[in-house]
Amino acid sequence: MKKKVKKLILYLTVCIGTLGILILMSSNKIASYPEIDVRIQKMLDYMKIENCKIKRIAEYDRLQIKLPEVSVSKKEIQESIDELLDIYGEKSISEDFVKKELEMNSVQEYYESVRKELTAGKRNQEFISARNKAMDYLIKESKFVLDKESVAEYSVEIVDSYETEAYLYDMELERYVTEELQMTEDEFFEECYREGEELIKNYLIVGAIVKEENLEVTEEDIKELSGVFEKDFDEYSEEEKTYIQYQILENKVYKMFIKE
Repeated sequence: MKKKVKKLILYLTVCIGTLGILILMSSNKIASYPEIDVRIQKMLDYMKIENCKIKRIAEYDRLQIKLPEVSVSKKEIQESIDELLDIYGEKSISEDFVKKELEMNSVQEYYESVRKELTAGKRNQEFISARNKAMDYLIKESKFVLDKESVAEYSVEIVDSYETEAYLYDMELERYVTEELQMTEDEFFEECYREGEELIKNYLIVGAIVKEENLEVTEEDIKELSGVFEKDFDEYSEEEKTYIQYQILENKVYKMFIKE
């Protein structure tokens, strides 16, 4: 893996060198930047993301995205039920089946649980779509000063995630890139760099808005996530706490722009 890291950084340093030169030249000309929240700056320090700053944050006062109403059809509910029946080798749903296998009181209760689950899934997809739309706008309308080597080093995390995917396919990374992603090695490295760059811009934008809006992480925020944690919040390391706080703050930023 160390060879991949060195190769990635070397490749990106050379092939995206022009971009890096422009960025560094810009960096030398700029005296000040909008501040970002100290907690998010701390997270960037943990992630070893250095010399990456936001030059100008997009105007976001009028950024509003309304989530559409979602509904679930009878056909979608039945398709979900059919998938479950296939798993259990059953031909139809019955009171005995839902009580014995699903520990529910009735078929009607099961139908309702399927409807709620599918509805929640659709709402989540709509929220993700709206979140991506909001961040795409903020990134497009903001200005950044990024250090190419720092971006390249962070992009190694992206390579690691693809390597994990390749492992799930029982493939070496090189084969996964060519056969599953259908990319050349150069295209893959460029994509990893682009993804790393977008994530860093995301962090910087969230940090700037959190600072500007004085957003805080409250005890209530922590309690709401208590069911998600594997242990009590206080038992996590300072670094882990920083990442958890970022997730809470990022969600608050998105909720400023996304309305039910």
